[in-house]
Amino acid sequence: MVFTHFLFPVLSVLSFLFLEEKENAPYVSWKEAFFPLIPVLLYATIVGTLAGLKVFSATNSAINNVYGFMDPTIHPWWSVLAFILIPSLTYGEGYLWLFVQNKIAMKQEKKEEVVIATK
Repeated sequence: MVFTHFLFPVLSVLSFLFLEEKENAPYVSWKEAFFPLIPVLLYATIVGTLAGLKVFSATNSAINNVYGFMDPTIHPWWSVLAFILIPSLTYGEGYLWLFVQNKIAMKQEKKEEVVIATK
């Protein structure tokens, strides 16, 4: 759980911000921020379906279910909220990271311009 929900996301954000090359556009396109939603929606669909089919369920104590809030047979409104809130927050996070990456790239370009101008 520590690797999946903390270490890998933190490393991927740091890699994206500091190691990826900047896009040509100097602004963040709202369409580009939809790309992080693809795996989230696939994952939510699979987990929601498995929870709905009782492959894992919050009512069965023999199964370690960390996604009990997505079990539509027990918490129908929580499931709807999860399917709306999680993609919305992921979209906002994707937009934020693209924005931050562009700001970092602009600062690096300004530093390079200063260095070139002083030569």
